[in-house]
Amino acid sequence: METKNWYPFSEINVLRDRINLFGDESMIEYSKMADPTVDIYEEEESLIIRISLGYIDLESIEISISEESIVIHSADRDCIIKSISLPTKVDDNKANIELKEGVIKIIVPVTN
Repeated sequence: METKNWYPFSEINVLRDRINLFGDESMIEYSKMADPTVDIYEEEESLIIRISLGYIDLESIEISISEESIVIHSADRDCIIKSISLPTKVDDNKANIELKEGVIKIIVPVTN
């Protein structure tokens, strides 16, 4: 009787390759940067939110601000990139948004 070697990780690699056939490389690369880092801090009477989007094209996003949350939506991929619940209520009508080098900086006054 002939013995046959078994390599359990080779089966995992085959499974991974089959799963990767369902998505193209652009979607896989996009998913690596789809969860941006967020810093939220309070300075004087304002809440400052810094969101690092990496290499996502800033021209293709839409930012929605409410008094309790911020939602960043990708217009070209028709999906939500990030949804952020704010720690305090803000005056969304007075928000100031700066886009620079892959970073969104939102300054919005806190309501009492």
